[in-house]
Amino acid sequence: DTDGDGISDDCLLALKVNVSGKGKVVSKPTGVNCKSGCSVNYKSNEIVTLSAKSSTGYRFRNWSGACRGSKTICKVTMSKAQIVRAKFKNR
Repeated sequence: DTDGDGISDDCLLALKVNVSGKGKVVSKPTGVNCKSGCSVNYKSNEIVTLSAKSSTGYRFRNWSGACRGSKTICKVTMSKAQIVRAKFKNR
């Protein structure tokens, strides 16, 4: 623990991503590539950028959980285990 938060800095935390509708969510750094649901471990306090990519005939609607809003890109800080939901709907 180098930043005094009591959490080991090499601790891994789960980022769970759930997708509804037709589309997928990918991440930088790599790891997340979900069409329905997945869970990927990241280092504590790592910043993960998620991108929502809709399938043909669908559009991204919104994020919920650790992400909010309707922009296709969201950043999540892994200060704890996180859950993100992405919704896609028919055009």
